[in-house]
Amino acid sequence: MGKGLQFSVFPNPAKEEFTVSCIWFPVGERIVLRLFDTLGREILSKEMKSDTSQLPVAGIQPGIYFLQIETENGTVVKKLIKE
Repeated sequence: MGKGLQFSVFPNPAKEEFTVSCIWFPVGERIVLRLFDTLGREILSKEMKSDTSQLPVAGIQPGIYFLQIETENGTVVKKLIKE
């Protein structure tokens, strides 16, 4: 993971959408957000274009999900709860 590259996801749990925020957004670096269910199936994928991005989850079932944040320098996984 790049130097200083830190992410927060809120609210957690959420009903409508999660907001992903990058404390220090690396200009020019490709960051991909992928949401998986507990069986490892990809629910959605989205490229992060700025320091904040929304993940709409209103149409998915309540439960536990995993957000994989892929950067050129590594991957971070966050556990999310959809109400």
